[in-house]
Amino acid sequence: MLALESGPIRCEFHRQSDRFQHSLLVRIDERWVPVLHSIEGTADDLWPASPPWQQLVEELIGSNQQRVLLGVGLSGSGHWSIAVEPLSSRPGLHLDVACKSHKTPTFLGTTFRIEPNWTLLQSLNTPTELRIAYEGTRRLLVLRSKHGTFHRLGEDQTYTIQLCPKPPETGVVTRRWSMETMLEDDPR
Repeated sequence: MLALESGPIRCEFHRQSDRFQHSLLVRIDERWVPVLHSIEGTADDLWPASPPWQQLVEELIGSNQQRVLLGVGLSGSGHWSIAVEPLSSRPGLHLDVACKSHKTPTFLGTTFRIEPNWTLLQSLNTPTELRIAYEGTRRLLVLRSKHGTFHRLGEDQTYTIQLCPKPPETGVVTRRWSMETMLEDDPR
């Protein structure tokens, strides 16, 4: 397992078959509570539900030797990359994903399952920001898209969300989607 944390937010990568699944966790009452888990595809999927991270490394970058996680993977006609780094302005993480492909994808993005003890507070009227509340507390995980938009799949408590790049152009092009994660208190 590889993991990176910044304040109360943690991103973990666990080996699952031929790729890594990633999860976001939040520290509540001194324990790590899972919020989101990526839904993976298989080696047979040309365009999997989430990027197929096959290699991950930890690196130290910049003059302050900031710890980051970097990953790559291949699937179908796509070459995928990810960088996970702490936010510079506050505790939280930035996940930046890209896919270069020689064909127009049928699906491109990252698909997450929301854990049952978390609730999505709003519809996707604002597709660039999500707020997910932990039951019985005022703690909110805030996800802000820097590139791309969020989509919700399903209306029940086991729903999934997707972060997808803007509608793809045709031909050889690199598409990018990213999000910042922060923990806040619900002002209500």
